[in-house]
Amino acid sequence: MKIVYITDINLSKKSAAGIWTYMKHLVSINKGIIIGKGDKISLFPNSFVIAPVVGNFLFHFYLFFRRDKILSKGKVLHAQRPDFLFWFRNNSEKRLIATLHGDPRLILSKKNMISFILYSIMEKKVLTKIEKLIFVSENTKHKYELRFPQFSSKFIYVPVGIEVNKFEISNNEKNSFIFIGRLAFEKQVDKIIKQYKTYNGSEKLLIIGTGPEEKKLKIHAINDSRIEFIGFVENEHLNVYFQRAKALLMYSITEGFPMVVLESLAAGVPIISTPVGQLPNIITPDTGVLTYDIVPAFEKIKCIKSSNCRKLAEEFDWNSVANKMNDIYSV
Repeated sequence: MKIVYITDINLSKKSAAGIWTYMKHLVSINKGIIIGKGDKISLFPNSFVIAPVVGNFLFHFYLFFRRDKILSKGKVLHAQRPDFLFWFRNNSEKRLIATLHGDPRLILSKKNMISFILYSIMEKKVLTKIEKLIFVSENTKHKYELRFPQFSSKFIYVPVGIEVNKFEISNNEKNSFIFIGRLAFEKQVDKIIKQYKTYNGSEKLLIIGTGPEEKKLKIHAINDSRIEFIGFVENEHLNVYFQRAKALLMYSITEGFPMVVLESLAAGVPIISTPVGQLPNIITPDTGVLTYDIVPAFEKIKCIKSSNCRKLAEEFDWNSVANKMNDIYSV
């Protein structure tokens, strides 16, 4: 069965980390076609259709004007946000599936009220036609069940997964804390930097990733030599940084189920994060601290065993997740 995957993330940009890995895994299940922004890229050499646009507004225009060609490419359309299926909702011959990686409404309501209103209208219309809406977070799924009880039978939780064996626990000296992700508004890296600057320890704060907030964040970090911006690091090279890290730091407004959390745990590194997305359902005092006060948590993680972190990550190996996705596609 041919599947068309639709994403607004520019997969040719190095800042696309989490969605990049998710798309890679989806394509490994089914050799489908990806409709996305960006250039031809080595990860999807024969399956990537370029949408030569910038921004979600123009991406919607692209989907509208190319909808007939897109519909001809597969039986199943799987979008990485429900609103991207808006232009295909009245085609009864196609199966429509979407994934929510967080809560777009929350982000849009803080950034652009017009975009929030338009998204809300389109999302509701799509939900009347969609076959399944996949949530990578049980908490986000529960929010949507309360918000749209009439569509709750269409909602399903499928966690993200990782290739656990690609990550290793190390006995190296731990001399840093790390953030890994897109440097975007919703990640609130500025708050991590602000709190870290009140810390008196000598450990470095390594910020790994790129994104639209990068220049602004570097200004926030001025005059603190412990804070380093590493830039983008290929997934297979993250082990080098995990093996020296005391904890992974996150301060997101909203998340689904960040893959980097599982990757960190697989390397035996505990989590310090705000209580967002799926994290309250999986992180315990044995694997991390959920808090809005980062620095006091540095003391709390000292007793966490690397083996406990690894054991939790092993529950989310990609092979088990792939079976769940196959079940959805094969219905």
